[in-house]
Amino acid sequence: MNILFLLLAIALFIALVLKNVPIVIATILSSIFLLLTQQMDLYDGITATYMTGFGDYVRDFFLLFMLGALFGKLVEISGAANSISTFIFRAFGDRFAIIGLIIMGIILTLGGVNLFVAMFTMYPLAMAMFRRADIPRKFFAAAYFVGCVGATMTAPFTPSIQNATPTVYLGTTVAAAAVPGMISTVLKLVFCTAYVMWVVKRAKNRGEHFEELEGEAPATEVGKESSGPSVLASVLPMLVILLVLNVAKQPIVTSLLAGIVAAFVFYFKHMPHSLKEISAEVQDSVFSGLKTISITAAAAGYGAVVAATPAFQEITDFVLNLDGNPLLIAGIATMLMAGVMNSSSGSMAIVCPILGERFLAMGVNAEALHRVIVVASSTLDSTPQSGFVCNILNHSHTTHRQGYWHVCVVSVIAPIVETLLLIPLCAMFGREYPGRNTYHKRYNMIRKEIIGVYGTGTIGSGQATLTTGNGYAVVVVGHSARGISRCKRAIEHNWDDLIAEGLASEENKAAAMNLLIFSDELEALKDCTFILEAVSEDPDVKREVYAKIASICRPDTIFASCTSSMDADQLAADIPNPDRFLIAHPFHPVHLQPLVELVGCKATSPSTLRRAKALMDSLHRQTIILNHSVPGFIVNRLAQALYRECIDLIERGVAEPADIDRAVRYAVGMRYASIGLLEYFDAVGYELEAAIAGNIYPTLCNARSVQQLVADGIAFGKTGQKARQGLYIWSESDLEDFRDRLQRPFFTQVREWELPTGTSDQ
Repeated sequence: MNILFLLLAIALFIALVLKNVPIVIATILSSIFLLLTQQMDLYDGITATYMTGFGDYVRDFFLLFMLGALFGKLVEISGAANSISTFIFRAFGDRFAIIGLIIMGIILTLGGVNLFVAMFTMYPLAMAMFRRADIPRKFFAAAYFVGCVGATMTAPFTPSIQNATPTVYLGTTVAAAAVPGMISTVLKLVFCTAYVMWVVKRAKNRGEHFEELEGEAPATEVGKESSGPSVLASVLPMLVILLVLNVAKQPIVTSLLAGIVAAFVFYFKHMPHSLKEISAEVQDSVFSGLKTISITAAAAGYGAVVAATPAFQEITDFVLNLDGNPLLIAGIATMLMAGVMNSSSGSMAIVCPILGERFLAMGVNAEALHRVIVVASSTLDSTPQSGFVCNILNHSHTTHRQGYWHVCVVSVIAPIVETLLLIPLCAMFGREYPGRNTYHKRYNMIRKEIIGVYGTGTIGSGQATLTTGNGYAVVVVGHSARGISRCKRAIEHNWDDLIAEGLASEENKAAAMNLLIFSDELEALKDCTFILEAVSEDPDVKREVYAKIASICRPDTIFASCTSSMDADQLAADIPNPDRFLIAHPFHPVHLQPLVELVGCKATSPSTLRRAKALMDSLHRQTIILNHSVPGFIVNRLAQALYRECIDLIERGVAEPADIDRAVRYAVGMRYASIGLLEYFDAVGYELEAAIAGNIYPTLCNARSVQQLVADGIAFGKTGQKARQGLYIWSESDLEDFRDRLQRPFFTQVREWELPTGTSDQ
């Protein structure tokens, strides 16, 4: 039923868009319908979920939209766009007018010109050429899509918003999967150009001609001398953007700023010299950028609501559990979302942070995933109800019946074929991209994300066992050779236990140990994308570790503390990248106990939490995500409450330690192993539980400091197993028995692991 209501919400969204309801309003109305039918909190869904998705998108891409719109406006008002287009049409002439139009679209949009600006700039010049070459105007939309969308929207190295979006979520660059991406782009361009030229020739052979429209303003004369800058001066700012972006490896925002400065330098003589005129044009570009980003951000807000529904989770889980190449699955998911949202950027706003990061945690190659998602996003976003499709057909005075099929071929069918082609191309040209990726035989192209473990104690060795046991390469860094040696022995011992239980083989152990890199040098962690910190419970020590790691690691590396009690905000203080920090609290023995508590600080980004959960999912962990940090989180707060009461019972002489442990093992433990504590609370009922509480609460221990029994133990060296004496006397055989009983209930979950073998690509 949840999925049915989700489909109805999608249908409602499409219906509203077809009725020309503004997308912002359509997304809000569809979100309200979805929240009500999914039985979710309406106020929280709109004010928190929707607005968080909306706001996060604006935060990440506001400058990109604004600067892109401003640069496009400078190209337009200076006459640079006219200079470029006139030059191209002169070069190609009437016979190859379509090729000239496509190339002009590529150059304009490659330089950062907004799609709408490119449309308004190209249309009058295109009509002049179409009139001279007697080409029916219905083919303008298809040619426009080939040049302005088919290449610069999805090709490697381009500064388009679509090509830039995955970089935020996947840690890639706009050059991701350059070789397979360029091959697929060229093949698509050749096909689409040939198709448009073929259908134009067929139409002319059928006697179709250019249609003059009554009342239409005369088209710009092609070949007329331009009053704008020279062709060379016109393209130089665009070259600046591309060079700063792809050669200097600077962020897109920096590249656009450089392009804007260059535009003022090279276009200055041809721009309005009135401050009032310039201000008006800048204001117009800002409003254009605001309008564009508000539409896409609204789609992202709606996507956030969709993603929060039980139905979407069901669909996501189904997609993720499909057998086959994950790149294909990611491509299909992106296509479907693009169709639902009627937005390429909107689809990526869903797929990249949700599906994308989960696939990364599975090991999918980040660069290949980037390119497949980008190309797939350019498919079903061009369905007939698409606002942009309607806009360009209307502007060119073409009906859907006249022009949409040709748009569909070049902007829907061709990109779908390209998406399918990219997957074998990525495998064919597969290589390890620097510092990030490797390949896995199961999927052809899978990234084994490198996990770093800082700390060689019990927790660190357990983390290393777990991660290598699921096929991840792990770098373990310790302070001393002695600690590293001890950690290595502990990991081997863990594997010996699994082998003894019949859950692993010597081959699995050998393959897992080959996935380990031990070092006492911090530099060994520089290429790790996810680092688990397992040092002593000292906030100063931990923060010092984070500062050191941050100085050498990638800017997208996640820091996950294994602390069992410290406040997340306290640990995040003074960290250079608190948005990439969280607590991932495991339980001893780490490789066997399935629960992990995820706790973010106030600055932790939603994508960091999603990525951490995805990684834990791939390790077959049961995860709890706390809404905010509290000392001890959940499990240790419950444990400390029990410990305090147990110590109090011993101090008061009520029972011996062994009797209390029997009470826990054969009543409390057995009862709550199969049902939840609060489930049982509801089963008993509030009335009876209240009556019991009335009798017991006044007598419970309310100690606010360490109890005397514990303080005396510390004072006299009776501190537990390490001292061989605490509440119990611990012999060697007792320790072995304890370890066996500690591990035994959890052994069976190891069957879920993706055990490495000698055939591992590592």
